[in-house]
Amino acid sequence: MKSDFDFSSCLEGLDILYDGNAFGSTPLKNDFLVLDLDDSYNNNTSPFVFLSHFDPDLESFKWHTRLGHFSQDRMSRLAKEGLLDRLTKVKLPKCESCLAGKATAKPFGKASRESSPLELIHFDIYGPMNVKACHGAFYFPHFHS
Repeated sequence: MKSDFDFSSCLEGLDILYDGNAFGSTPLKNDFLVLDLDDSYNNNTSPFVFLSHFDPDLESFKWHTRLGHFSQDRMSRLAKEGLLDRLTKVKLPKCESCLAGKATAKPFGKASRESSPLELIHFDIYGPMNVKACHGAFYFPHFHS
């Protein structure tokens, strides 16, 4: 659609039009539209092989997520070395996952000093666990000194 193709449904499947002219079609098989580029390429029967829309911004973001949310600088180095397929210039949009991962929790308030033992206890809570404890809990406290 980004390349100005039009689509028209028919009983046999879907007709694909470009500038009002028939460009190709894809058959309906078992209630699914099937566009098999490999088969078309092997039989030299379809112009779909030559159709390719490359969006560098979308490719940048795809590689960013594939590589475990690499930074733009590190990805740019990989692109310059030709290691990111056709991507040569990296431009990353804001990534909500990266922003959430960099967010920090607000600090706890100041605790008062207690005068007698076990008046104030610090501990970590572990969980959720795969198996419930005998009393039905998925979490457990871990005391440390």
